[in-house]
Amino acid sequence: MALAGLCGDDHTVKVDSADTTAGFLAAKLVAGPGISLVVLNPGANEQIEIIDLGIGATPHDQQFSPANGQTVFTLAAAPVAPSTVGFYVNGVKYQFTTDFTVAANVVTWLNTDFTMAVGDNVDVAYVT
Repeated sequence: MALAGLCGDDHTVKVDSADTTAGFLAAKLVAGPGISLVVLNPGANEQIEIIDLGIGATPHDQQFSPANGQTVFTLAAAPVAPSTVGFYVNGVKYQFTTDFTVAANVVTWLNTDFTMAVGDNVDVAYVT
């Protein structure tokens, strides 16, 4: 399980090396007020990012199945601050301004490492 706050601290916690059940850990965790849980890898090597949203923030977690070459992803609402957006492709977190940008409620993938393809999974975590 990966634990990360908006402050950038990352920690890894081993839950059970024998776990082969997808979603085992996610089903056991409940996010309270001001906390967001983002499942990065739902498989047997499950990873969940825990984000401290701050008081009064509303968490959002949107998932997209991009088309080949897709670069624009429209969010349901505008994030409170673009730098607080978490952008994940196939469970890998990418960096704001280096790999993607945010303007209002639109996230733009910059194709820095690769071009999106059918079968990729995009997860966007943000607060409003």
